Amino acid sequence: RGEEHTDPHDRTHRDSGNRGGRDHEDPPPAQPPRREGRLRRFERGVSENRRGNTDRSGARQPGTVAGEVFDAILTDSCNDMCGVLILEGLTAPWWGPAEALEDNPGQPKGLSWRPHPAPGRGYGEPQNGHLVAGTVGASYQRVSSTIEAHRVEARVRTAWRLGGDFAYTEFDEDLGDSRDVLRMRAGHLTYDFARNDWWTFTSGLGWKTLKGQEINEGIDFTYRAECYPVRPWVFDFTFEAASVSGDLLGEVSLGGGVVLKNLQVRAGYRTLFSDGTDLSGPEAGLVVWY
Repeated sequence: RGEEHTDPHDRTHRDSGNRGGRDHEDPPPAQPPRREGRLRRFERGVSENRRGNTDRSGARQPGTVAGEVFDAILTDSCNDMCGVLILEGLTAPWWGPAEALEDNPGQPKGLSWRPHPAPGRGYGEPQNGHLVAGTVGASYQRVSSTIEAHRVEARVRTAWRLGGDFAYTEFDEDLGDSRDVLRMRAGHLTYDFARNDWWTFTSGLGWKTLKGQEINEGIDFTYRAECYPVRPWVFDFTFEAASVSGDLLGEVSLGGGVVLKNLQVRAGYRTLFSDGTDLSGPEAGLVVWY
């Protein structure tokens, strides 16, 4: 009766095509690139220093900070007298305090469990001192309106002057729609190379790790001075220099506070710097002496 002939294979093909069109979904819109904050730029600067200071084989290239200092010390253009003066100048932070304090490193000196244990006393050498003493502290630092840092640290020293320290710092940055975190760890074996009842000078070597989206680490040198001038005041200065991923990562801290029994309320300023960038700001915290 003039009916239209329909091939079942054609109908199946059209149905499959329609279903395919209905099932097809547009790809999700491209996500905007993640905003790069100050912490990431700081970390990237350290990482780029690492890549820039090595060739394809990983060999160290000339022209780095450490290499330039080393070359300057050993240059042939300097006579023997100049070399002696340079050596004395570089080592003055160690022999200078020992001579000024008239210290005898070979004589063990007991320690107090807190500064100013009695009127007219500092910290270094009470008559009946303890063999082990130290501190545990926590602090908060404001780097900028969007970056803050939390830090915990511990120090231990002995009557034989050997000791150690450990510090963990976590930087947190608010990027508006996300957050960025940069973690730093450092530990050292230390030696009190000069001390008396009013001063303690400490130096040591250890390891520092900077971890964000990458891990950068290396040998770390520390130099610290503490002063206990008059009850209840305590002041401190710390300098650290690390060869992290082949370039300099420096840290400087200066602070002070008052000690009530074994608890110190401390305020100061801390800066972490590398290749023209830094994370700096005031800090405040508590220190327990034991």
